[in-house]
Amino acid sequence: MCLLVLVLNFQSLAVLQASSRYLWALSRDKSIPFSSFFYRVSKDKLPVAATWLLVLLATPMVAVLWTYPQIVPAVLYSASGMFWAFVFVSPVAVCIRGRVESLLTCVSSRLVDTSIAQAPRTSRFGSRGSLELEST
Repeated sequence: MCLLVLVLNFQSLAVLQASSRYLWALSRDKSIPFSSFFYRVSKDKLPVAATWLLVLLATPMVAVLWTYPQIVPAVLYSASGMFWAFVFVSPVAVCIRGRVESLLTCVSSRLVDTSIAQAPRTSRFGSRGSLELEST
């Protein structure tokens, strides 16, 4: 039993470390709110803010599981399904968000280009863009 507790403790630490790195990577790519806060690392290059966020998010779940141990299997099964769905959906959502932003940037730059092209010309060039010679 002691070995099982030890193994589960190491597994929890590994999951916490991997999740904090994942959260840090999402904040590096500016894919989550408050990215500038979670992107910071300590002088030892550790994502401390992301780690503490995950600890704060996990504490209520651990408190409920500690209080009601009979619901542990149901919570583990449903949580694992939800977390796998999140792990699949979040990179797809980030990719879609990036494509939408690049599409909006492209459209807005084209709108600026067309508004510049439609501006009235006040130069010596004619409507076709060629230099018109004045007749005297």
